[in-house]
Parts: sequence; C-alpha cells; structure tokens
Amino acid sequence: VGSKIFVSLSIVIVLFIYTGSLLMGSFGPRVTNRAPGQDIILEMDHRSKTESLYISGKWLHDNNNLGDKVLGEFFLNLGPTHSEKLLPMLDWLLKEVGVEKNEIEGIAVSKGPGSFTALRVGISTAKGLAFTLGIPVVGVSSLEVLARNLLFTPLYIYSLIDAKKKEVYAALFKYSDTNLNRITDDILISPDDICEMISERTIFIGNGALLYRDFLINLS
Repeated sequence: VGSKIFVSLSIVIVLFIYTGSLLMGSFGPRVTNRAPGQDIILEMDHRSKTESLYISGKWLHDNNNLGDKVLGEFFLNLGPTHSEKLLPMLDWLLKEVGVEKNEIEGIAVSKGPGSFTALRVGISTAKGLAFTLGIPVVGVSSLEVLARNLLFTPLYIYSLIDAKKKEVYAALFKYSDTNLNRITDDILISPDDICEMISERTIFIGNGALLYRDFLINLS
C-alpha cells in the first residue's frame, strides 16, 4: 500500500455517547439491564440512509462500582423513511430497556455532515424531544464520531462519508494520548484531492473509505 497509506475498509456506524463511551452499531435491537435512575442519555445518529438509536446509562460492575454502559441500541437501514420510523423505534427501545421518556437527562445527536433530509428529520426530532422534556441537547460531528473509534492508533485518521456526485465529506484527525485532535475542518472534497492533504501514514474510515477503497489503495 506504500509508506503513506493504510486503509480501513470497514464501515463503522457509531454515535458519540454523551457520557464519554463509544459504541459500534449493529443490526437490529440489543438490550441490557441497567441500574435504575442513573444518567440516562439518548443518542441519535442519522447522517445517511441508516438510523441508529442508543440509550446509555449506568450499570453495576462486578466490583459494585457504577460505570457507563449502552443499555440498548437499534439500527435500521431505513432509506428515505426516517420520519416514519424514528419515533416508533424510540418508543420500542425505551420500553425494552425500561426507561420512561421523562427519565432521559440529555440527548446527543449527529449534526452532520451527511444526508440533508436525514439530518433535518433527526435534528428536528432531537430538538423537539429536548424542548418537551426540558433537557439539554448537544450536536456532534459525524466525522469526529468515526475517528473516535480508533482510540489507540498513533496514525492520522481520515474520516470519509459518501456525499454522492463523486465527492466525500472528510476531516483529518490525530490522537495525542487519549485526546482526539482535529487537524482540518469538515470539508467537501473529491477523492482525487485527498492525496494532496496527507503526508503521513493514514487510516481511512467510514463508508466513503469503503466506496473508494480501490482508489485509496492505489494512492502513492
């Protein structure tokens, strides 16, 4: 692959957990038990044709110490039906983890870049819930979320999300110890211009990396 480039070919669908933890998404629902009444956070990721919901909270370790944990997750490849499926997904997930809406203490929502329609539906839903419940909502860069999956790498991280029309949303990051440093802003770029922005060995991550994997592998 050469001295500059290392390509991650997996699509990693994640959402930044407001409590500081991270989760890779999976297909369908997954639920675990919780310690009641402890820091319930709703996370919403909707940057493309997929929709991911996560509910995090506290759980009891074997040593009787409380720690952060994803209590439940739901991932669907919805296509253009975000507005129809989002709230039923949330109601189902809350029921399965035994959480009432008024127990949610905060919402983390992806703010893009990504599909305009998906982002509009997801952000509007998050803001509406936050207003109704009187709780804070925080927006998180979808590209930063992807980079946070690679906590232990010393290499540069290039997050890529397909933007259609032979372009990608992109941002470059690098860890210093456990702190993620942003090297560039979120930008819209063609794959042809990516090679001009890197000079060190780099990991590519996201569905844009998968879509243009052959091109990236041949970079020199």
